[in-house]
Amino acid sequence: MIGTIQEGRYRILRKLGAGGQGEVYLAEHVHLGRHEAIKVLREDVARDEDFVSRFRREARATNRVQHPHIVGVYDFGRLSDGRYFLAMEYVDGERLDHAIGGAPLGVRRTMRIAVQLARALGHAHSLGVVHRDLKPANIILTRHRTQDDVVKVLDFGMAKILESAGIDNVVRTLGGTLLGTGPYMAPEQFLDHAAADPRMDVYGAGCILYELVTGATPFDGGMVAQMNQHMRKQPERPSRRQAAAGISRELDEVIVRALAKRPAERFADGNALADALEALVAAQAPAVVRTTRLGVAVPRPLDDFAGDTDTGGVASATPATAASGATGGTDPGPPSTPDPTPTERMSRGDAIEIASATLGVVADALLDHGAADASLVGVAAQLRDQRRHAARLRAEAPELEARANTLEHSARARQASLSFAIGELTFDRDGGDAGSVDVDVQIDALSASLAALGAETRAMLVALDEQALAVAGAVHDALEAEADTAARLAALAATAIARLDEARAAPLGRQLELARVLLAAT
Repeated sequence: MIGTIQEGRYRILRKLGAGGQGEVYLAEHVHLGRHEAIKVLREDVARDEDFVSRFRREARATNRVQHPHIVGVYDFGRLSDGRYFLAMEYVDGERLDHAIGGAPLGVRRTMRIAVQLARALGHAHSLGVVHRDLKPANIILTRHRTQDDVVKVLDFGMAKILESAGIDNVVRTLGGTLLGTGPYMAPEQFLDHAAADPRMDVYGAGCILYELVTGATPFDGGMVAQMNQHMRKQPERPSRRQAAAGISRELDEVIVRALAKRPAERFADGNALADALEALVAAQAPAVVRTTRLGVAVPRPLDDFAGDTDTGGVASATPATAASGATGGTDPGPPSTPDPTPTERMSRGDAIEIASATLGVVADALLDHGAADASLVGVAAQLRDQRRHAARLRAEAPELEARANTLEHSARARQASLSFAIGELTFDRDGGDAGSVDVDVQIDALSASLAALGAETRAMLVALDEQALAVAGAVHDALEAEADTAARLAALAATAIARLDEARAAPLGRQLELARVLLAAT
């Protein structure tokens, strides 16, 4: 099959993998010029006549679930050898189970990942689609444009398609076959014929959240032991399971509520879980300024300064309870504590901005103390103007990225709709359910529209990328100019401070030292 063009639109490039469900290939869409993943189901399901209508119905429902954090299903059909396939978004990244690797990821990174996961679930739930097999192996972390840890959820809708095909990647019990993966299954999933419910996914997300912050699933052991624990045992609170992780009481409560045994006691769906997580992030956001041991109030982050040995706590807003209504019968957990995860490394732009702001304060104080230096006045004014210019440029970059992401998602949704329509027409034609001449005309027209949309989208994204590169270059030049001016102002300030008495010179000298440390670090 490698090297062939299937269904007139997919050039098969190479095999990506195989498993109990079938095989996955990397393909190039000949009309769009982009890579897609082709999931080919096992050959034996093609012999089940009842499967065809179910497969088509579930594929159509899955195609509707287009979201930035869900791997999109674009197309479906039947290969020349009779096997059924789904064409999906191809994502190159790291599986979440590999990222965890048996160790906690830290609270801050966990929250970034968890909010994206919950919003993806919420979108699917709003369309009546339940995943039913959530697990870290079905979540990919990728880089998109300038963002790391972008979540992509795999196999949305596949559980139901596989169920209708009689394929199970899943759990076998004495009573039959159950859909799901043991460590992440909601209690009701262990009951035969349990109806799909968004709260099943909430429970699975709770298990993943638990693993993200502790490095372990809530329950372990063999399948029977896991089933009994999911159905009857309260998990140990994450903050006690991983006491060194800095897990707050509020985050404990969110996870415990998601893991409630009774569906009615969990969050209603993914969006409700996301709302709770986002409220928790907002409530625990650190204060925007911090006073260092050098006696300077500066914006965060401030933990990577060479020479700044500040060990004081970080002021933060009082966390609000984000998970009211959590299940009873559990211990209250530890008091809320700040997240001790190290602040992410400061960017060059932030370091220059903080140094420039600090030097501006020093210059103003020197002028207040009577320093009569025309050069000091002129360079300080020049630095203020450069700071405003750099700030305007730095604000443009995220705006351009947001526009590009919106355009890309909108175009992918339109492409998915057109691709699926082509797939349905091809399916009907090959099955003899429609006149081949009329269908071929429609397929050709839709294929032309799809190719035109792809070309238009690529051109618009190229234009936005060129703007982003131009802005990035301008930001770099502006920061270099600001850093040079800041260094000149630091030298002038050092001379002026040397003329002051000790009482006035000491605090300004500490501020000047901090600014120089920051400029040297860039």
